[in-house]
Amino acid sequence: MLRLWPWFLGAGIIVFLVRRVPVRAFRDAMSHGPHLEMASFVIAQQLVGLGLDSFATWANLWAVRLTVPLRRLAVVRAASYLLALVHYSLGQGGIGYYLHRRGTKAIYATGTVLMMIGINLAALGVLSGVSLLLGSQHGLPPAIGWTVAATCAGFVLYLGLIALRPAPLLRVQLFAPLFEAGVRRHLLALAARLPHTMWFVVAQWMALRIWGIHVPFLQGMLLLPVLGLLASLPLTPAGLGVAQASQVLLFHSFAPGATMEQRKAYVLVYSIVVYVYGVITVAGIGLAALPAARRVQAETVPEPTPSADARVT
Repeated sequence: MLRLWPWFLGAGIIVFLVRRVPVRAFRDAMSHGPHLEMASFVIAQQLVGLGLDSFATWANLWAVRLTVPLRRLAVVRAASYLLALVHYSLGQGGIGYYLHRRGTKAIYATGTVLMMIGINLAALGVLSGVSLLLGSQHGLPPAIGWTVAATCAGFVLYLGLIALRPAPLLRVQLFAPLFEAGVRRHLLALAARLPHTMWFVVAQWMALRIWGIHVPFLQGMLLLPVLGLLASLPLTPAGLGVAQASQVLLFHSFAPGATMEQRKAYVLVYSIVVYVYGVITVAGIGLAALPAARRVQAETVPEPTPSADARVT
């Protein structure tokens, strides 16, 4: 039962939001929205994102001295999107399982996944931090600013520990890939992840425009990284509920409608539609890639864990 509470939480947030907007405005926005255009765009968005995501993942593995051919990794990454339906980080955990099956020690593969998750959060934190530094305070409660600041500060502190290499942490096997990468390779992995993160931001802005929510480009570039950071919090499956509430908060003033409640209903419908089409597309990509991923797994020649793991006691 405890495993279902994130779904209940996400669904509860959606129900709460729906009950606070006019039913007629909600139905009108749902029935008259550009569904075909949005579905087509979401498919294209996810396919482009898969390519950028695969490259960023490959760069992260290179940072910890694990070499996987990019084409093979892209297939495995696509299949792991099925796990991402629960949470994006769980999808990255599928990469850890693949690494273990190809010969990497489980503890080293787990540490590598933790680094990937950290790099993802750092990329969102960097873009969100730039957003706030440029003065984007539109409708943002102070707690969001503190969350962004804590994320950025945490990454700086983390890099400081990597640079200092304290002996007690060096003896922890789970942290072996982190110290193997060092500060320089962490920053290179972050640079490789930023195009994927920036595509997420630009694509979300384009989706808003398709649905008729005309957020100015600069305003979108400032607010959407904050949305990504909030949606990535491990509270609900794939940000269900959290993403919708955040979008209503941030973008209702840009939506069409005579009243604030109508504008909120319009944004809420958009956020639900994009979420549903995204889930369907991600599931389709994962299922389509699953047979090829199994073949890649069967053809993989086991490779030893990098020597850094062996040096850690």
